[in-house]
Amino acid sequence: YHRRVHGDLLSLCTMDEPSDGHGLAIPTPHHFAKHSALVARTKSTQDFGKLEEIVVHSAEDAAKLAMTPRLAAYEKTDKADKGARRSAVLDDGASKANNGCASVCYASVFFFICLTAMMHTMNYVHYHAPNQPPLPDIGHDLTPVLRPENLGEYPIIFNAVLVIGLCFVHDRTDLGRALPRFLVVLGSMYLLRTFTISLTTLPVTDNHCRFRRQEIQSYWRNTFWGIVTLGMKNVHCADLCFSGHTIVQTLLHQIAHTFHPRLRAANWLVTFCSLLSFYLIIATRSHYTIDVLIAWYVTLCAWKLVPNYWPWALAPTGPNSVVA
Repeated sequence: YHRRVHGDLLSLCTMDEPSDGHGLAIPTPHHFAKHSALVARTKSTQDFGKLEEIVVHSAEDAAKLAMTPRLAAYEKTDKADKGARRSAVLDDGASKANNGCASVCYASVFFFICLTAMMHTMNYVHYHAPNQPPLPDIGHDLTPVLRPENLGEYPIIFNAVLVIGLCFVHDRTDLGRALPRFLVVLGSMYLLRTFTISLTTLPVTDNHCRFRRQEIQSYWRNTFWGIVTLGMKNVHCADLCFSGHTIVQTLLHQIAHTFHPRLRAANWLVTFCSLLSFYLIIATRSHYTIDVLIAWYVTLCAWKLVPNYWPWALAPTGPNSVVA
């Protein structure tokens, strides 16, 4: 339709009628009538277009008006959902914090009970060591004898300071996650060690226990000093299978590896100190090689298994942490 109107207008502009001598066509009554009809048709077309625009705008306005209550209700519901989610997140965070504190308390009580049982059992084992020569040991044959006998404790102390410093300086939240897991695994290993050192007592190695065994003046006092110093300053002999020093060193290594895997330099340093400690424990004749090997393997397995049975013990959310 629009093409036909456009063509008619072009025909008006190019009329083949007599001109006035200047090239301009002289309109006739026929052309005036045709022009009037075209103007009327064009006007009606413009009015129809305006009508269409009015109808379209009216339909859009009607749709907007119809959707306004729905949009308002949706926005209201969305705000309510956001508020509920925000409250849920805050409540969940508070709940996790409370659960984390409860987990640390339960782990501490469990560890204290297991530590007390082991230290008291060590008093019994001290006087029931068999009077026999040391057992054959390949580690003892391949390493020279080193003194003093507490050389293996220094790498452990160094690793403990390093790991605690990483938890405080690098990411403090890791300390709250690592502490319950550390206490539960250490307590479990001490509980197992309570049975292994008392059920089967091995002959002492070539250390002070064979040549100048000390006497225990008071069982309870000796137990107290063993609890305070984690077995470093109490009187004890023949508690061999398996090594308590190796348990602690393995746990410190696993904390650094699990909670700070991206700090490669720190992990390599902790690994070196762990291997050095294992070597010194054997070289100073504090334990047999099998004591160190069993302690390392059992502690490593327990570290991996504990998160399945103890809540909030797995390493989760720090930017430098991974699930292990």
